[in-house]
Amino acid sequence: MAKLITVFGATGTQGGSLVRALLQDSNFKVRGITRNVDSEKAKALAQKGVEMVKASTDDVSSLEPAMAGSYGVFAMTSYWELMDQAKEVEMGKNMVDVARKVGVKHFVFSGLQSVKKAIGKPCPHFDGKAEIEEYMFASGLPASSVRYAMYMDNIFTQTTPQNVGGDEYLWHIPVANQKLHMVYTSEAGRAVAAIFKNPDEYIGKSVGLAGDERTVSQYCDILNSHLAPAKVTPSPMTPEDFSKLPIPGADDFAVMFEFLQTDHPCYSVDETKKLDQNTIDFEGFVKANKEKILAAMNKNTSH
Repeated sequence: MAKLITVFGATGTQGGSLVRALLQDSNFKVRGITRNVDSEKAKALAQKGVEMVKASTDDVSSLEPAMAGSYGVFAMTSYWELMDQAKEVEMGKNMVDVARKVGVKHFVFSGLQSVKKAIGKPCPHFDGKAEIEEYMFASGLPASSVRYAMYMDNIFTQTTPQNVGGDEYLWHIPVANQKLHMVYTSEAGRAVAAIFKNPDEYIGKSVGLAGDERTVSQYCDILNSHLAPAKVTPSPMTPEDFSKLPIPGADDFAVMFEFLQTDHPCYSVDETKKLDQNTIDFEGFVKANKEKILAAMNKNTSH
């Protein structure tokens, strides 16, 4: 009998990728959780056989029917929606509590490490998820955590190289010459699906998902080999410089970039490839998205 996996954020990047992976496996049935079951994305999933259910992590009464009957649950929270760490933690704990109540057998949470514990500086969008992770593992709920490295996909939006004239672009990722893990989030669902398929190996563990590990200069070389005549160069920007940018959460991101330059981040390309042998590296990502990356870059101008 197929096991029911309930996926929060089913119409988003992480959840949507997992839904696509689960739909390829007859051992699973999929329930998608969204706040708007009438959206075009929700309707498209319903047409593919996903049971779409309306629920919200800040409405506890909606969570029990959303998870009822589920073998597994993929849970995630968003700091950036409210930019309120305490509220994010409350929502995460709500999901853990309800999952325990209804008897979920495998709860997989999209978590992150505690930057504050690692380097002594607060980074709310990491620290809140770390607090939820800690609560989850202490609760006795059979659970795993998946920690996504920096999204390759963010090159389309938040981390698009900035045009500085002609075909020249600067990429503002302030991690100096340290290697940076990245993951193609839109394709990472296969690895998460594999965690649900192997509960004995992954319950009680955290997995850092990554498809590549290079310096920003090396990532730029890959971009330049496929996007010529565009030339992308690493920005000399420091985390302190980044903190002064006029964007929401600039301070938070600056501390994150400082953390990513230390030995603390726990991501593993090898572990991710063990889960999904077809994990896509940065070159594969660029080849698959060349026109989309160029379109995003052409819209961008220098700060």
